[in-house]
Amino acid sequence: MLSGLSSSPVLNWRVTVAPSRTLPFLCLLAALVSAQEKQPLLAKDYGQWESLRGSGTMSPDGKWLAYSVSRSNGKDELRLREIASDKKETFAYGKGARFSEDGRWLGYLVGMSQEKREKLEKAKKPVQDAFELRELANGETLEVEGVSGFRFSEDGERVAMKRYRAKGRKKGGADLVVRDLATGEELCFGNIGSYAWCEDAPLLAMIVDTEDMVGGSVTLLNAATGTLRVLDSKKARYTGLSWRDDAADLAFLRITDHDEEDDEEPSHVIVAWRGLDGEARKSVYDHRTDRKFPDGMRITSKAPSWRDAADAVFFGIRPWDHPPAKKDDKEDEKKDDDKEKKDAKDEDDKEETKSLRESLDDPAGVDVWHAGDVYIIPRQKKTASRDRTKSHLCAYWLDDGVFVRLADKVVDSTTTMETGSFAVGRDTTRHERVAMFGPQLSDIYLVNTRTGNRQRILERHKFAYGSSPDGNHLLYVKDGVWWSYNLRTDVVRAFTGDLKGDFINDERGVLTDENPPYGVAGWAKDSRSVLLNSRFDIWQIPVDGSKARRLTRGAETETRYRLLDLDPDEEWVDTSKPVYLSVTGERTKKSGFARLDIKNASLQVLQLKDKRLGSLAKAKNADVFVYSEQAVTDSPDVFVTGPDHADPRQITETNPQQANYAWSTGGELIDYESDRGAKLQGALFYPAGYERGKTYPMIVYIYEKRSQNLHAYTAPSERRPYNPTVFTSLGYFVYQPDIVYRAQNPGVSALECVVPAVKAVLAKGEVDKAQVGLVGHSWGAYQTAFIVTRSDLFAAGVAGAPLTNMMSMSMSIYWNSGGTDARIFHESQGRMDRPFWQDVETYMANSPIFGMDTLKTPLLIAFGDKDGAVDWHQGIEMYNAARLANKQLVMLVYEGENHGLRKKPNQVDYHWRVREWFGHYVKGEAAPDWITKGTSYLDREKELERRKKDKKKKGKGDETSGDKRDKNR
Repeated sequence: MLSGLSSSPVLNWRVTVAPSRTLPFLCLLAALVSAQEKQPLLAKDYGQWESLRGSGTMSPDGKWLAYSVSRSNGKDELRLREIASDKKETFAYGKGARFSEDGRWLGYLVGMSQEKREKLEKAKKPVQDAFELRELANGETLEVEGVSGFRFSEDGERVAMKRYRAKGRKKGGADLVVRDLATGEELCFGNIGSYAWCEDAPLLAMIVDTEDMVGGSVTLLNAATGTLRVLDSKKARYTGLSWRDDAADLAFLRITDHDEEDDEEPSHVIVAWRGLDGEARKSVYDHRTDRKFPDGMRITSKAPSWRDAADAVFFGIRPWDHPPAKKDDKEDEKKDDDKEKKDAKDEDDKEETKSLRESLDDPAGVDVWHAGDVYIIPRQKKTASRDRTKSHLCAYWLDDGVFVRLADKVVDSTTTMETGSFAVGRDTTRHERVAMFGPQLSDIYLVNTRTGNRQRILERHKFAYGSSPDGNHLLYVKDGVWWSYNLRTDVVRAFTGDLKGDFINDERGVLTDENPPYGVAGWAKDSRSVLLNSRFDIWQIPVDGSKARRLTRGAETETRYRLLDLDPDEEWVDTSKPVYLSVTGERTKKSGFARLDIKNASLQVLQLKDKRLGSLAKAKNADVFVYSEQAVTDSPDVFVTGPDHADPRQITETNPQQANYAWSTGGELIDYESDRGAKLQGALFYPAGYERGKTYPMIVYIYEKRSQNLHAYTAPSERRPYNPTVFTSLGYFVYQPDIVYRAQNPGVSALECVVPAVKAVLAKGEVDKAQVGLVGHSWGAYQTAFIVTRSDLFAAGVAGAPLTNMMSMSMSIYWNSGGTDARIFHESQGRMDRPFWQDVETYMANSPIFGMDTLKTPLLIAFGDKDGAVDWHQGIEMYNAARLANKQLVMLVYEGENHGLRKKPNQVDYHWRVREWFGHYVKGEAAPDWITKGTSYLDREKELERRKKDKKKKGKGDETSGDKRDKNR
């Protein structure tokens, strides 16, 4: 951090340098200053490091900032800062901060330490958060134990606090306390299941949910007068409170036809109230009395939504799995029961004549996998819970009581457009065969929500987007061009066909037939134009076909501009007002913010720095802005500024302790060319205590494009195995180069990019060419495993969950989603669009396992035995091949873990093994036995038993239990 140089008590230097290409000089200079009396960064120190989440939450008046800080030791905090002064407060384990609308109050929940939580759970005591309400003017704080959640009223004058359900109760609601913030008076309501404040009036809707359903109701509190009104009451349960935006109209659902012992969801009655702040009107739709309601269907529990004009509500229906018996059927049911008993007796008499198959009571535990399955069985299992609740959209028109069905089994994915006059539905059934291994295509239908009539407007379509504010225009992409469909006139217009802009994102080099666009920046509030993103710029496209305008000039300098949403309450873009943009240099890696006058196409860059700037936010009712700023050597902090971003001021200070430790002296961009001439970059991070003239070891971390992390700060942690800060603290350079791809050759492409990237660094003379390690996870692990089988450039490799055999992998299953990996190969990251039996040589040429004979680099592989992304049998194949070929390979298998380690002991273990692997093979340190000899199953069992005994004697250790290994660094 340059700010520290001018204040050094030893060297009072003033430094003026160019920003990025002078980094080697700055690294030397910073090292001379910072190396004085800096202590090494050890694992025992990691726990104190802080991570800042975004730029926090501002009060609506822009006077206060609340922000969360997490630590790897679990001692998280909520911090409160008065923006105009140095006044600040810290609340241990605070979370979920919200300000009242008037900016006078701050509410937040207070959790507890992990140790306390575990102690309570062990004692089988309730684990509950507390609530604190702070008056910002004087700091007075109300503390309330046992609060699960809270919400301020929209006018900021009251707060509702939801307690926990009483111990032992499995059903029903809990107490809800409503506090008047001005007077301190409180109202308490029992058995509240859920609640919701109205945006337009001081009204609070509450669902009364008793354990036995007696007294169940939806009740309305007028918080201004204190009066209560029962909106609906039955011996039933209620759900789905839904206020219409900016109105006192409320819809909800009442459960009906339900046996609580039944696993299947019930059906519902829809209740809608309009004008609850005045002369209210109630509408009820009970499908059981509507002959037009489809047989065998029920209304689902999905909350209803309102049409903008308040004349209709939308809801979902789906088939019953087990339709409830009608009252007229009960006598028939009794007869059926009697018949079943008689039949059972007759069957018992014939038992001796049955085959074994006929006599079995339990069905076989078998799944039938059929080659004609559109969705394979694992996929069906993964989506079963969603499929059981998937519903077909319907409308109920309140004034004339008309039910209209908008979707069915064919057009089964339907969403309403803006204003609610039309809905857009998708039919995927005609393209299911293609979707098995290729793109998911749809036919798009326009549905009239008043009549239910529909017409097909698009065929074989992949990308469709929401409508204009007036609900008249639908955007979609076809054949690399943006199109607009006018829903009222049936006019189709190409928006970008003749424009010189890269609107389609083909940067990743995947082989899908149609790549996604860069997206919609936003619709103009008046619906007369839409803002579309190209690769670097923002374009304004008039819907009437008049000339489009490029509002920014980013393509010329490879600078990316993107619209920022600073008003969460505003869905559309007001083109008469200035808007704010993020600015990112594709090759400079600079970032910042700009202001755009859309009307005059006038752009003003407000900030552009050799740092990572982001998370720009504006106070709701004041011209106060905050944003976050970080660099690889500078922990993220929040800055406050005005609309012009003049004189920004830092208002947080995270990780001040960093100044006491030896730290990386900075990052540098490395330009290089791939073996095929692609101009690429890599982010190189210098080791702590770097001295010019010395050579250092280097760790290369790969995935796809990584140079954009040049300014990314990383807090050290024992729970992250590939932590760049940990590596630089251990004296390594860390290098993250870019990789680009060509069709059918993902592994070869990685080799063509990574080897010249490393050679470009070696040419600088600061890295020992015999001390370079390569590491990656998942796709990066595949590339790591591939490269070390084709190149001897690296002293060691670490591959976390790698693909090793492209043939077997392409025919395996992505268990986390239940889909087939063949589709990922064809459509996404695999970049192999032909099956292996049609292109055997290419699959072999890009598979790590087929380079086993040329593998000379020691390779560490790690898997979880429940990996649902890369089947861990990929590791087994490589492991057994290495045994057969007598290669130096170790595979770590973590029990019960998925694609990334989640259990703390496993995270810490893997972190240390990666360090030890590189420490031995890259640095030449002594190898632990697990590297040279392995660990037998019995030895591991003995170690586990020893640790259990030690735990009983000494008590549970903390996260820094691995610190003893620091002595061997």
